[in-house]
Formats: sequence, C-alpha cells, structure tokens
Amino acid sequence: MEPIRTIYAECWLRSPAKLIDKSTCSKCGIGNKYEERPSPLFIEWENWGGENKVIGDFTWPSGGRFIVKETVFQKLNEIFENLNSGPVEMIRSSKIKNTDSYQRPPLVELMVDKQIPFLPETTTKVAYRCPTCDRVQRDLIGVELKYERWNKTLEKSVKVHKKRKPGKGLILSKFDIDLEVPFFRVTEFSDAIFCTDSIRILLLSLGLNHLDFLDYGKIKK
Repeated sequence: MEPIRTIYAECWLRSPAKLIDKSTCSKCGIGNKYEERPSPLFIEWENWGGENKVIGDFTWPSGGRFIVKETVFQKLNEIFENLNSGPVEMIRSSKIKNTDSYQRPPLVELMVDKQIPFLPETTTKVAYRCPTCDRVQRDLIGVELKYERWNKTLEKSVKVHKKRKPGKGLILSKFDIDLEVPFFRVTEFSDAIFCTDSIRILLLSLGLNHLDFLDYGKIKK
C-alpha cells in the first residue's frame, strides 16, 4: 500500500520512539528494539493540501503507520470485524496557521500488528553491513516502484514507473497468510504495510482516496 501525494494534506509522525531493548553493538544499533506502535499517535501537519484543505480517506505520517477517517475505519470494520484503532493527537504546527482549530473529520490510527516472515526465495540486496558486528540491513529488489525525479532536459519533475520483475520481490508462504487479517507487515521490512491482491481489489471497489498499491511480490502456494 502506498500514498498518493497530490492535493491531500500531509503530516509527519511526531510520536517519540521508546527504546526497550538495546542491541549489543554500539556502532550500528541494528537489533535495537523499540516500542512497536506508541499510542496515541502524535502528528504534525505539513500542509493542508492547498486552499481546499483536503483530508484524504487515508493519511500517511511515515514510520510505517497510517491514519484513516473514523468513518472509513467504521466502514472497513463492518467488513473485516476484527480491526483495531488508536487515538491520533495533533500538535501545534509551526508551518500552518490555525492547526489548533482543526474542524475536519475525526481521525484514528488503523493498527497493523500482524507480522509474518518472508521465504528464502525473496530477492534482496544488502543496503548496509556493520563492520563491527556484521549485522545487515536489506532492501527488496525487483519490486514495483513509483516515484518522481528531476529531468534536466525538460527542466521539470517527471514521474517514473517501474513494474515488478517476474519472479522477483517478496515471496511469502500461503500458510502464513491469515484470511481474516486484511493488513500485515513482513519481518525486516516492518515499515511497509502489505495486503493480498483480493484485499486490494476490495479496497478499490470502495472508492477510497489517497491510496495506491505497489506489486511487491507473490504468495507461494
């Protein structure tokens, strides 16, 4: 799942990260464990999405967390029945006037706690290897990408779309997929939120905005 950054209001995560278990390596910190999802979720608005101050059905504050309108949460929970939500607190923004007088739709965090492992066939590359403890951080390769980059010739930002390469990306086992849990995370890539293709189709049928999807892999039968 991926945000669409257009006319919609954007915000930043401002919830402090609480360290609960320190890694033995003082150099890299890989392996440090933090409180998974501190609640309430504190955010600071970056902008209101232009003069119309459009608050999307989904809002993406970074940090692998996402916010929905309370009405959207209720609609989704009528379908899935087992969703959990958390409170959202807004702090005063230094960039936007009148953030204390927010009169927009009530917002909640949609909690995503389910986490599953990936299979060895998953294609990754080592993004960083600690020279002290030899721990590594990995990036997925071969997945679908959408981004913008500056084109010097055209002197403007252009959109880039790269489709997932066949057989590449995240490979999951069907035995780890819980059909009653629509959203989940994957070990080592827990800042990303995933869903199955059937859930993607269902969400698209609801006509929800500020939401896009990337093809990150497949489920192995």
